[in-house]
Amino acid sequence: EESISLWHPEFSEVEKQNKIASLLEAVQLHEECLTKYSFELSGGQKQRASLVRSLLVEPEFLILDEPLASQDVSKRKSLLNLLKHIQKTFHLGYLYITHDLATLLKLADSVAVMYHGSIVEMKSTEELFSSPKHPYTQKLLSARTKQSEEELLEPHARNTLHSDTKKKKNSYHIVG
Repeated sequence: EESISLWHPEFSEVEKQNKIASLLEAVQLHEECLTKYSFELSGGQKQRASLVRSLLVEPEFLILDEPLASQDVSKRKSLLNLLKHIQKTFHLGYLYITHDLATLLKLADSVAVMYHGSIVEMKSTEELFSSPKHPYTQKLLSARTKQSEEELLEPHARNTLHSDTKKKKNSYHIVG
């Protein structure tokens, strides 16, 4: 509640509670999590609580550094779907930093590949996956597993990469 009081001092107690409740619902987190210490929450609950704190300030852009790294496969898919839903619902741009290329297929509009601290390739996700130019990008893509992609992606996204030209391009992702 401290965060919302600082960001929205004009809110009444009822408005604060309503805002928090709507954000908890948006990230699929139960209200009883508000009274728990962080060590009492699962990894997925901690990720969702962090999202609530971030969304309280009504950002246009979030930096997500390996947000799925510590999650098991079932939680990763659930959190990945949640991140996509939140991105659409709140009209957010993401800087999504990852080594997990399969997740890029779900979230990324464009990708920047870094090697030794420099961007070596930057393309649309579709173009990067279909025709990587830099040797490091080629090596990264050759190391990815089909199983990982199939576990995370919906059936219609497994067989083809597509680009919706009408979709707002608001996500940039760094791999490496």
